[in-house]
Amino acid sequence: MQLCETSRNRAYFALNRLEIGYRIHMLLSAPGRAYLAWCPEKERASILNQLKKDPGMGLELLERPQRIAEILEETRTRGYAIRDKDWGGDYSKNKKEFDDGLGAIAVPILSGRKVLGCVNLVWISKLFNSDQIAKLHVSRLQVAARKISTLA
Repeated sequence: MQLCETSRNRAYFALNRLEIGYRIHMLLSAPGRAYLAWCPEKERASILNQLKKDPGMGLELLERPQRIAEILEETRTRGYAIRDKDWGGDYSKNKKEFDDGLGAIAVPILSGRKVLGCVNLVWISKLFNSDQIAKLHVSRLQVAARKISTLA
């Protein structure tokens, strides 16, 4: 998964300004988890198998398929994904090595059973927790995702 659009470079306060094409972490990021939670089972299995060949973060989670299943079921039940609390935003570094100080939630853009992509919202994690942000903004993210899906 890659970042294909962002407003971070237009934010008036400093965020980790990722560039278009940035590689999104499928297991630890909110958009990655949203994608995995809603994509078809066969596609999910293929993605997880590919991740086993990747030297990035999250390899220990790949060794715990039951935990991955629980995370994805919690995500579907909640209706949106949240970023792993122990991940700092860098694809291959742990939070002790790199912490962008952000939190994130994401929802899938669906077309039938196919996931076209995800829409996410990031914020400075010291200011709000994911429950607070979701209460204020998840319904707007879901509306945006539905509108985007009609354009596809």
